[in-house]
Amino acid sequence: MTGSAGKDLTLDSLEGEIVLLTLRRPARLNALSWRLIDEIHLALEEVAGRPDARVLILTGRLIDADEALRIGLANKVVAPDRVVPTALEIAREITANSPFGVRMTKQVLRRNGEAASLEAAIELENRTQVLASMTADLREAVGSFRSGATPVFEDR
Repeated sequence: MTGSAGKDLTLDSLEGEIVLLTLRRPARLNALSWRLIDEIHLALEEVAGRPDARVLILTGRLIDADEALRIGLANKVVAPDRVVPTALEIAREITANSPFGVRMTKQVLRRNGEAASLEAAIELENRTQVLASMTADLREAVGSFRSGATPVFEDR
């Protein structure tokens, strides 16, 4: 999948299910396509509910890494030559977890940002915990924890 997605946006497989999405901003102003805008919009949906993110989205203002860290759009700042290795380290930590657990956590994070009430958010979390408790991967996680082994998740 190396280099796919188009001229202004590339998607490169780095390792397993880990991919690097790179937006290559053209030199001309307002040179985005509707397709590219849709793809960027999907990526930004996760943070769009935050006031700081809304201002950035609506103004198109560029910020540096320190400001992104300050307002919570980034969780760490690293030297340019450490960006991909650091992203890979984090991605490996995530992919070492149960695929079902990761999917459900992402779903809960996304949906609870829009939950109508605290009760609705807790209900969704409870449902997710019940579903997770019925997976073979949970049994694998518990057994591996007890034995000190590395779990091997099969997404079941």
